Amino acid sequence: MISPVIDKRDGRGVSPSSAHPFVCIVYRYCIDKRYICIDTPDEASVNTYVPYSVFGGGLMPHKRKTLLVFATTIICLLLTPLAARAKTCDSPATPTYTDAQIADRLQEINERYDLYEPMSAEDAAFVQEYATPVGSPATRGSSSFSWTKSGGGTQVTVTGNVYHNGTLSYTWGANMDVATISGPTPRSMVARVQCTAYGVLGDNLYGKIYDRTVSRTYSNTRSFHYAPAVNYSGVAAVYSVNASVDVTTSNGSFFTVTGN
Repeated sequence: MISPVIDKRDGRGVSPSSAHPFVCIVYRYCIDKRYICIDTPDEASVNTYVPYSVFGGGLMPHKRKTLLVFATTIICLLLTPLAARAKTCDSPATPTYTDAQIADRLQEINERYDLYEPMSAEDAAFVQEYATPVGSPATRGSSSFSWTKSGGGTQVTVTGNVYHNGTLSYTWGANMDVATISGPTPRSMVARVQCTAYGVLGDNLYGKIYDRTVSRTYSNTRSFHYAPAVNYSGVAAVYSVNASVDVTTSNGSFFTVTGN
C-alpha cells in the first residue's frame, strides 16, 4: 500500500487511492518525488497518484516542469470523457413531497384525463409512485384523519377514516363525523368522498380505470355522521380515496375542510 505523501504546494497530508477514476484538473508535484498528484474536480474527493517516473523523473527542474504540464494535459484530454460519462450516470435526487402536495398533484392528474385515456409517462410515474398499491397490506384497512378549519366566524372539525378493500371486486367509502365547534350554525355543509383507481390499459399504457365521487348535503345543522360505501369491479393497480367537507357559513363565507 502506498504511504501518504506531502503536497509540496501547501503541505497538506494526502492519501493515495487507486479506487477513483482518473479525472485531472491540475497536477501537484509531491515532495517525495515518487508520485504526481492528479486532483479531482471535487475538493472532497480522493486524489489519483501517477508514478513520478512517468513524468520524467530525473530531469532537470525546468525540463521536468515542461514535461509535467505536457503530460498532465494529455491525461486530461484522454480521461475527461470518462468523468463526464460517470457524471451522467449519477442518479437524480428523489423529490420530497408533503402529503398535501401529493394529494393536490393526484387531484390535478385525476381532472386531466378521462376514463381509459392514456397518461403521459410523467403522470403515470407519479401515480405509480404515490398512489396506494391495491396489493399492499395498507389497502386492507383504513386511513384515519382529523381536520379542523375556520372561516366566516365558524369553526368546523372533521374526523373519521376512508378505506378501500378487496381484490378485483372492491369496496370503498368513509366514516365521517362532522361538527361545528364554534360560531353560528352553518347554512350548509356538503360531505364528499372520491375514489380513483388506475391500471394498465394495454401496450404498456397507464390510465384511470375508475373514478367516482359521492356526496350529501346537510343544511342548517351543527353536526352529522356520513358513512357512504360503494362497490366496483376491475383490475386496479393503485388507487386514491379522498374526503372533504364544503362549508357555507351563516354569513355566506365558504371554506373546505380537508387534509390537502
